[in-house]
Amino acid sequence: MKEQLSDQGLLKTQAFINGHWIDAHNGATIDVTNPANGEVLASVAKVGAAETAQAIEAAEKAMESWRNLPAKARANILRDWFNIIMAHQEDLARIMTLEQGKVIAESRGEVAYGASYIEWFAEQAKRIDGDVIPGPSPDKRIVCIKQPVGVCAAITPWNFPNAMITRKAAPALAAGCSIVIKPASGVLSQVQGLRDSGIPVITLLMSGRPMFINPELNLSDAFVASWLPGTEAAGISDVLFTDAQGTPTHDMTGRLSFSWPGGAINPANAEAPVSAVLFDRGSGLSYADTQDLPTLTEDPNNTESGIVEGSGSGGGTGGGNPNADPFWVFENGDFTATYDLGTRAFDSAINYDLCINDDGEACPSISWSYLSDEQRGPVLEIRHEPAAAYAALFTESSTGVDLSDYAGGHFVLDLKHIEGPNDYRVKLDCFYPCTSAHIDLTVQPGNDWQTVKVPMSAFTSTALVISNVNTGIVIWARDHDGTHFRIDNVRFEAE
Repeated sequence: MKEQLSDQGLLKTQAFINGHWIDAHNGATIDVTNPANGEVLASVAKVGAAETAQAIEAAEKAMESWRNLPAKARANILRDWFNIIMAHQEDLARIMTLEQGKVIAESRGEVAYGASYIEWFAEQAKRIDGDVIPGPSPDKRIVCIKQPVGVCAAITPWNFPNAMITRKAAPALAAGCSIVIKPASGVLSQVQGLRDSGIPVITLLMSGRPMFINPELNLSDAFVASWLPGTEAAGISDVLFTDAQGTPTHDMTGRLSFSWPGGAINPANAEAPVSAVLFDRGSGLSYADTQDLPTLTEDPNNTESGIVEGSGSGGGTGGGNPNADPFWVFENGDFTATYDLGTRAFDSAINYDLCINDDGEACPSISWSYLSDEQRGPVLEIRHEPAAAYAALFTESSTGVDLSDYAGGHFVLDLKHIEGPNDYRVKLDCFYPCTSAHIDLTVQPGNDWQTVKVPMSAFTSTALVISNVNTGIVIWARDHDGTHFRIDNVRFEAE
């Protein structure tokens, strides 16, 4: 990404705390990807509770001097900030487009729009007036002064990452407060966590226009799209909630005024409209209607309808044979006979060479052992060395396995986190380089055994050929820094 910027110093991957750019204490990072093509643009620091406490403490100390600055001095600093942003408008817009997906013209507009908040509150900083209030008797006068209250915390949403920072930071700084800012957490991981816990998910989209949201649709049991003028919350509650007898107060009557896209970008011309159409203009459902969606592609460059060929319907996952017995990958302390090539690992530290059935002896970054867990009995234990390179454990079959019966189901494993960062990823292969995307697991904190489920649509919608899968599991810790965990009962389950 740096090569596309006039001022490459604008691209920062660390957290700014106490006047310094720092990495996460444990070295953890998060990949930032281009939503148009999935390319990793940068890896940014993934800070946690310790760094947050450090930021709050630093902000509290900084506020002692900041609040005592004359209002005009604060206004001048904010005005300088406004000027700097506008001087780098093009580079900031390009960063936003690459990481967030807005068209470049809209990103330029947001940079200017966001900067206008700073300009406005720079002037308002000089107008924080008090009041003189009439007292209860002639010899008394009540004086009201306005003072900064303390450190402010702000979360910026994904859709307006620039403007919603400045809209919150500018008034806080103008008033004499210091501020700690973080981006919003990933919505998809939250939704997948609910699904994995057996909680039905209804996703509500409030937007002024249709958007490419196939990943959210795939993870939803039901989906409501709404854009209403005025008091949106009241209108939406009328159609989502019933009366005491369970009867809808108002029916769904809305129809699409635009076609709904089946892709995020036109790969032939990024400035042209998206050619993929999932729902035609005029589409819409009432409560009396029923419609199950098949699996949808999550490829933002899709040019067709968006429906994955050969996938069935059923609540956004669909397909397969709902009566199929579980297909076991690992049970009773070993991989099943299907995976005749045994236990393997690849390690980027040795140019992605393989360690094969050697407990990881030839891999400097990862190792494994078969042992007896005090609760489960025989299980597989996997270790990433501290500050290790990217490496993953997998098992493989010499022939492709047809998992079509499980297209509407889940990939399931039992996992016990022991130590280190607990951010896990999996993928499946269909004879590499045919492979799925890297899928983040939703893992609860703590060291208890837990069952983790991933919808098969997460793999099939990201290029896995489900009729020819040769790996039963590929698993690793995303931060691969001293992580130590165990797995058991790996299987595919039907819907």
